[in-house]
Amino acid sequence: NFKERNDGIVFLQIPTSYHSLSFYLFLYYFLLSLSIFISLISMIFNVKPLRRENIKLLRWNPLPMSNNSVRDFTLSPMVEKAIEELRHGKFVCIYDADGREEETDLVMSADFTTWKDVRQMRLDGGGLIFLMVHSRISEKLGLPFLADLYYKEGGRWPVLKELIPNDIPYDAKSSFSITLNHRKTFTGVTDIDRALTITEFSRTAGEIMHPEITEIKAQRLLGSRFRAPGHIPICSSSKEVLQSRKGHTELSVALLSMAGMTQVAIGSEMMGNEDGNALSRKQTEKYAKKNGLVFLEGNDIIKAWNKWSG
Repeated sequence: NFKERNDGIVFLQIPTSYHSLSFYLFLYYFLLSLSIFISLISMIFNVKPLRRENIKLLRWNPLPMSNNSVRDFTLSPMVEKAIEELRHGKFVCIYDADGREEETDLVMSADFTTWKDVRQMRLDGGGLIFLMVHSRISEKLGLPFLADLYYKEGGRWPVLKELIPNDIPYDAKSSFSITLNHRKTFTGVTDIDRALTITEFSRTAGEIMHPEITEIKAQRLLGSRFRAPGHIPICSSSKEVLQSRKGHTELSVALLSMAGMTQVAIGSEMMGNEDGNALSRKQTEKYAKKNGLVFLEGNDIIKAWNKWSG
C-alpha cells in the first residue's frame, strides 16, 4: 500500500504480517544453513554423535596408546565383540584357564553398573561381587595389597602375619586390596548401595588419573567420597598386566584398556552347582549362549593383549 506523508513523500507501507513472514523465512534459512555447516564439519573431521558409550570414553585414560596403534592389526572376532559389548554396558563371561581357578566371571565396565546389574551378579553369579582395578589407578590412590598390609602390620598385630596368604593353590599372590562403601550409602550392602559405590569409584578413578591430579589430591578425593571397610572389595592388577599374573582382574582390565575405557571392571564368580562348586566351563558357556553374552577364554584375551600392547 502506497501512502503519502504530510511533506508529500510517497512511501510503501508493508503490513505487519509481511514483517513476520520475512523474519520466519530468515530464521528458517539461517537454521538450515547452520545445519548444513555442522554436517559438513562433521563429515570433514569425522565427528561422531555423543552416545552414552562415547561419553564414557572422554575420561582420562591412564594407559598410553598401544605401540601397535599406528600399525594395522586385527583382534579375534570374539574379542572385538566383547570390547563392543563392554562399551555398551553389557556383561561378558570370562573363563580364566584350565588348571587355574577354572572359573567363569560375569564381568562388565564399572562405569555402567546399575542396581539391576548388581542383582544379576548376585543371582546369576553368586560369588563375590568385586572391583577389578588397573595397578596404575591403585598406585595413585595408594591402595595396598592386603597381603602386604598384613605383613607390615604383623609386628603390631601378630595374628595378621599368621594369616598371610602364602599358600594359594592357583596363584603366587592375592590381588585383594581394601573394601569400601560410598559415603552416601546407608548399609552399603543393598543392590542400590553397591551400584552407587561401584559407579562412583570408577568415576573417581577416571578423574584422578589426569596428570594434573597429584597422589595426595587423589587420595584426599577418595577419602572424601568413600569410607572403609565396606561391602565392595577391590582387586588390583599386577603391575605388568598379564605377565606375572593372569587372573580375572588382569584379563578384565586388559579388555577395558583395549576398549579405551576407564580400567575399572566389576564382576562376580559364577557359582551354583548342586555339588557346591563353581559352574563348569560348559555350564557357563551354555548360560552365555542362552543370555546372548560373549564367552571368552583367558587365552583369547592374552593373545589379543600381546598384539595390542606389543
